[in-house]
Amino acid sequence: MSDNVDIWLWLTMVMKPNNPRLGKILSECGFNAAKAGVIIRDGRDPELTAGEISRAKAIRLGTVREFAAFCEKSGVSIISYESENYPENLRKIENPPAVLFALGNVDGLNRAPLLTVVGTRNVSDYGISVTDYLVKPLAKAGTVIVSGMALGTDKAAHSACLEVGGRTLAFPGCGVLETHPAENAGLKAKILENDGAVISELLPDEKASSWYFKRRDAVMAGVSHAALVVEAAQKSGSLVTAECAKKQGKTVFVVPPRDITSGDFSGNASLIRSGAVSVFDFSDIADVLEKTGKNADFRAAVKMERENSPKKENPAKAPEKTAEIPEESKPVGAVAESALEGLSDTEKLIVKSLGECPDTTESIMEKLSLDYGTAIEAIISLEINGLIERGNNGFYSVK
Repeated sequence: MSDNVDIWLWLTMVMKPNNPRLGKILSECGFNAAKAGVIIRDGRDPELTAGEISRAKAIRLGTVREFAAFCEKSGVSIISYESENYPENLRKIENPPAVLFALGNVDGLNRAPLLTVVGTRNVSDYGISVTDYLVKPLAKAGTVIVSGMALGTDKAAHSACLEVGGRTLAFPGCGVLETHPAENAGLKAKILENDGAVISELLPDEKASSWYFKRRDAVMAGVSHAALVVEAAQKSGSLVTAECAKKQGKTVFVVPPRDITSGDFSGNASLIRSGAVSVFDFSDIADVLEKTGKNADFRAAVKMERENSPKKENPAKAPEKTAEIPEESKPVGAVAESALEGLSDTEKLIVKSLGECPDTTESIMEKLSLDYGTAIEAIISLEINGLIERGNNGFYSVK
C-alpha cells in the first residue's frame, strides 16, 4: 500500500465520510492529501470540531495500517481520490468522496459509459417491464448500469442487466460488508459473481442510516454519464438523484407516466415539466451515451442492438400507426406553410428537414446543429401533436 493511500485513509478515519469540512480543506489544497493532512493534524482550520481534532491526535499510522489489513482480509478494495480506478466523473462533483470502498471488480470504471437507473421501491409491473425494455439492450451494448441495490426499481435494473450478461454497480446506503435491505443478499452475490461491484464511501462495516441516503444519491448520480428515472411519486428519493444529476450537468431521462392521474407517476410528470428528456426507446439514451467516447466498440454494439431488437410494441408509447408501411416507400415532399403555424423555430426546422427525407435523432442534431435536449424536446412535441412519426427503424418522418 502506498503512502498516499495511507494518508487518504487517515483523512477519512479522522474526518469521517461525507464531511464538507474535509472537502473544503482538500479543495483549498488542490486535493493534495499530504497538505490537507498537515492542516488537520495541526488544527489549523478554525472550522475543525473538537472530535476531529481529538481523532487527528489519536489515530496513528499503525491504526491506519490495521484498518487497511482488515479491508484486505475482507476482500474490500480501497480506492482513493488519487487512484487510477477512482471514477473520473466523481472528481467533478461538489465535495467528492476522499475514499471509496468496494467489493468486486473495480477495474476499468473509466472505460465504459455508465447509466444510473432509479425509481420507486413499490414499482409497478409496468415499471419493471419498462426497466427490462430499456436496460437490457443498453447493458448488452456495454453500458454499465448503476443503481442503489434497494428493492423495487433498483433491483429490477440490476437484475435486467445481469440477465443479459451485463455489468452492474451497486451503491448501497451502507458499508459494503453490510447488506441493506437484507432481502437483497442474493442480488448482491449475483452482482459480485458477474464482474460487478458494490461500492460505498462509508466504512465497510457501517450500517445503513437515513442521513446518508441523499448523499448516496449524489454520488450515484455523479459516477454516471446520465440518469434514468423509471417510476417516481412526487416525494420519491429518485427525484433527489435526478436533481443531483441535473446540477452536475448530466442528461436526465424519464419514462412518461403510464397514468397521468396516478400519484405513482407524479414525480415523472414533474421531471418532464422541469426539462427532463422523455424516453421512448433505448436508442434515445444510447444517443447520449455514444457521445461520451468511453468505449470505441459501444457505437457498433448499439447499432447491432438496434438492428436485432424485436419489432414489438414499446411499453412506453402507443403502437406505430404506420409500422406496416416500409419506411422507404413513404412519400416525401414539401411541407405546407400552414402546417408550420404555431411551431417554434426549432420545430419548424425539424419539420422542413424531415419533409426532405426521413432522419434519425442524431442525424437531425448534426444537420441542424442542435444540442440533444433541444432536439429531443422539439421532436417529442411534434410527435405528440401528430406532425411527425417514428418508424420501427428509428427514422422520423412527416405524417
